[in-house]
Amino acid sequence: MISLGYADYSPLTPTSVTVYGSMYLLDIELNVGTTLVTFLVVGVVDYAVHLLSRIKMLVQKGIEIDEAILAAMQGVGRSMVVNVVIFSMGFVALLFSAYKPVIDLGLLVILALSSSGFMTILLVTLISPWFFASIVPQPAVQEGEQPRGGAVPG
Repeated sequence: MISLGYADYSPLTPTSVTVYGSMYLLDIELNVGTTLVTFLVVGVVDYAVHLLSRIKMLVQKGIEIDEAILAAMQGVGRSMVVNVVIFSMGFVALLFSAYKPVIDLGLLVILALSSSGFMTILLVTLISPWFFASIVPQPAVQEGEQPRGGAVPG
């Protein structure tokens, strides 16, 4: 199986390209404040971590990959979209600053969060079948049965 780390970081590159491309198009200079956005982008890879772990858990339970992606999107995907919207709205206040660097920072953070959420939904759902194709479903442990590997300490 290909490492899930590659899938986890797949939204990072297009998000970074989007942020830095937008900086060029909007004539935002690269400075200490705007450089911090890159570190934020690295931190928001968590969206992919949560989505991938839910898909993996569902596939291991024996659910087909397409159904697992849909089920993960209904749970984790919804939460992710709400998270992106709420955090983006929190940075809208920076857009009303009198200082251009603060406005630029707010705009870039909103763009980074939105782009990261969108890229996670798009890329993780597209590439998941390749990453999870080799996962063998684990048999469910019935009530009263002991899991493989011996007794459970109690």
